Amino acid sequence: MFSFLRSLLLALILAVVVAGSPAQAQTYDSGSTGANGAFPPATAPAGTTYIVMNLGTGGLTFYNASNASLGTASVGSPNAQGVYNFTTFYLATGITLYFTPDSLNRPVRFLASGDMTISGTIEASGTGGALTSNSLPGRGGAGGPGGFRGGDSGYWTGTAYTVGAPGAGPAGGQGAINSGDFGKGGSLVRANSQLVPFWGGSGGGGGGGGICNIGNTATGGSGGGGAVLLASSGTITLNGSIRALGGTSPPAGSGCSTSAFGGGGSGGAVRVVAATITGSGSISVAPGGGVEGGGPGFVRTEAFNNGIPPERVTGSPTYIRSLTPLTAIPTGQPSITVTSIGGLSAPAGGNGGNVTPTDISFSTTQTSPVTLNVASVNVPLNTSFTVRIAPVDANQTSAGNVVTATGTINAGSYSAGTGSVQVTLPRGTSLINVYASFTSP
Repeated sequence: MFSFLRSLLLALILAVVVAGSPAQAQTYDSGSTGANGAFPPATAPAGTTYIVMNLGTGGLTFYNASNASLGTASVGSPNAQGVYNFTTFYLATGITLYFTPDSLNRPVRFLASGDMTISGTIEASGTGGALTSNSLPGRGGAGGPGGFRGGDSGYWTGTAYTVGAPGAGPAGGQGAINSGDFGKGGSLVRANSQLVPFWGGSGGGGGGGGICNIGNTATGGSGGGGAVLLASSGTITLNGSIRALGGTSPPAGSGCSTSAFGGGGSGGAVRVVAATITGSGSISVAPGGGVEGGGPGFVRTEAFNNGIPPERVTGSPTYIRSLTPLTAIPTGQPSITVTSIGGLSAPAGGNGGNVTPTDISFSTTQTSPVTLNVASVNVPLNTSFTVRIAPVDANQTSAGNVVTATGTINAGSYSAGTGSVQVTLPRGTSLINVYASFTSP
């Protein structure tokens, strides 16, 4: 089979069971170095209703209710792993904290050596998919930080209608591919009940473009909720809310069947760890709606004195409320990384599954299948891994279909292994996820 791959994107994740270490006695160390100081570094300007934080740079922009900027500040850059190390954290009543993801789309991970107080709202939800416009696909909604985007909708190319693209992430929903179908909802795949490693929800599939009357619109799939980790060596007081909701796409235009609707995004993941957790606030990881909604998210709170009862957690049917706080950022975590595809080397780190810029682009037609090579760290030999290839371009007839392949880490050692698998590359742009599940020795 011959297939031309214009662009290839790498969003690399790993599902693995890693046990945390319980803290001793009744004290807890979040691991924060305090390098980023206090959040915010100064009192928010009068009239602030929301703050946008750039997770790549630590820059803060303050806005009023009319969306006018009131000024900027900075807490400095995160560490090499994208983690922020605060002394204290305070979000005032009536203020919502939003995020611009970093270039790797890593989760929100805030550590504090002192207390954390959330009286406002921490918002890390996915967004809804867009409607088709001017013979262009309805773009899939963005995932929250650490979550995954929805699939683009089908549309009218000028000569034909196209199918919807699948949502990104290990459990992204399938795109609509025929008149009896519709964009499927995404789900949250968690490695284990400890949320180690840590990521958000998958995106919903895009609606089909060929099921609308000319001039009407289909919708892209919605983004999955993000992932938020808060850890304090002292007390976390939650009187406000933490939200990592799945996105909900708007209805398709009149004259469209339900096949034109995009799927809902999955709810995200929230983990809160401290010596004491108290307050009257709430946590929500509810899925996004649609003809087929997304799956629920997952919440875990850990504290010797844990004051977040189940009735104040929504969207997490298996909410875990532990009285033993574990290590916030475990060290020595395993990883599986794509090193090359079809003879082309993959860049170190990749771009986190963003649609642009691309990680690998083939300039000539490729003969499928091609070899995909991976390298592993702290993964047992003979571990199976799964490769998921989701087409992004809705103008490809195979866009609603996801390609999967299974390989094995079969060479090297536990600390440095390698493996390969033969994969068939769809035409156009694709997102790749690589993941595995095993029990650490």
